[in-house]
Amino acid sequence: MALDFANVSISAAWQQTKANTGFQPTVQGPDSLALNTVYTVGSSAANSIYVAQGTLAAAASATIDLYSFTDQLGQSVQMVRVYAIIAKATTDSLKIEPGASNPLTWFFSGTTPAITIPAGGGFCFSQATAATVSSTVRNIKISNPGSVTMTYNIAIIGGP
Repeated sequence: MALDFANVSISAAWQQTKANTGFQPTVQGPDSLALNTVYTVGSSAANSIYVAQGTLAAAASATIDLYSFTDQLGQSVQMVRVYAIIAKATTDSLKIEPGASNPLTWFFSGTTPAITIPAGGGFCFSQATAATVSSTVRNIKISNPGSVTMTYNIAIIGGP
């Protein structure tokens, strides 16, 4: 198994202008905020990725088992650390939360932790140090809280 590279990039750019009677406008920017995390790829770092594009019927859910899955190259993968997730909801909301059994709580907190991404929206979480995945901490649940079939894209970067 070989992950050639792993990189998460997020950016926002802006410029603001305010009219000033009798004077030139006040301009702030252009400015930006960016996150670009390049993960070391190798046997003791990021070397695997879970990628899926799928559909969920109204009120349906699916469990992603990061401790045991088959990657896009048809290889059996067992992550023991996880660094980043990026998800996109295309046609309706996508809810992401720890799995019902063997939950990977990762960045989630609270009594009913979840992220709900609205249609057309996206979500990314990236960290420099890994969270642990194991036989008892392994599952993420994705679900469609909406009333129509929805499509989604998801990628999760991890390592052995």
